[in-house]
Amino acid sequence: MQRLVAISKDALAVECASNGYEFPANLKEVIEAFLDSNIYHMMVELTHTRNQNSLITHGDCWLPNFLFRPHSVRMIDFQMVRYGSPALDIILFVYTCTDQSMRQHGYGQMLSAYYQSCCELLADLGSDPDVVFPRSELSKELEQFGRFGCGIAVESIPLSLLDEAEVPELDKIETTEALPLEQVMTVRNIKTSAGRRRLLDVFRHAYESGYLK
Repeated sequence: MQRLVAISKDALAVECASNGYEFPANLKEVIEAFLDSNIYHMMVELTHTRNQNSLITHGDCWLPNFLFRPHSVRMIDFQMVRYGSPALDIILFVYTCTDQSMRQHGYGQMLSAYYQSCCELLADLGSDPDVVFPRSELSKELEQFGRFGCGIAVESIPLSLLDEAEVPELDKIETTEALPLEQVMTVRNIKTSAGRRRLLDVFRHAYESGYLK
């Protein structure tokens, strides 16, 4: 995680130097404070927090774990299923599978689609969605757990931007013990402005949405 945080700090420094007008002081300070915090501890804490809205979540809810057919969708890969906030799956999906343009124009629609589907399921199960899980509760969940998505971005976006030659052959790892990331692959600072902005735009959206304070 330390190496990935360093990559995020480099991305922020480089983009602020070249496009500083896009990063007002308050946004930059909030991002820096997040990167200086114990991100791993925060993510563990959020995944273990329980309340009246907790449910069974997928835990690895991003596009490669969806199978699409013309008239149906199926989810796969349930190794990380857990009991927690619905916001964890929502924000993981949004921050790994969309760009800033899509979030700016469609985030509200995506949340509405999720909530409508949730209401239909609750009704099918014999509950009143307005009582069990009103829309205001979804907003509260996102405000409380939304910063989890920033931690996911710090972890996943630099890895997703690796060149093919930089991706290690994981099948050749013989040990079953956990290994530090730097022993498995060399993760360098993000090379392109587009890649850096992809990462920093997650922080921008989280900040503008009230998830980072």
